[in-house]
Amino acid sequence: YAKRRKQKSGSNCSDPRGALDFDPEKVLLESEMGLGSAISFLEYHCPDFFTDITDLSDAFLRYSDSAFFHDRSYDGSHGDSIC
Repeated sequence: YAKRRKQKSGSNCSDPRGALDFDPEKVLLESEMGLGSAISFLEYHCPDFFTDITDLSDAFLRYSDSAFFHDRSYDGSHGDSIC
């Protein structure tokens, strides 16, 4: 799916696929998509890219945390209630 650099022999990288050939953070920064939209997009499309349910679960936990902090920082409320 993603373009990757060829892994150098003797590399310490534990991922056999090699490093990404682009910077994901830079792609998001240069897109016109807002942070909330990017989180929703990634959350919706990520199951297609995971083969390990544990990794997918970890990704969903991170998306959930990201959405919570994003929403919390933009809704103007600073109360203790999550609801």
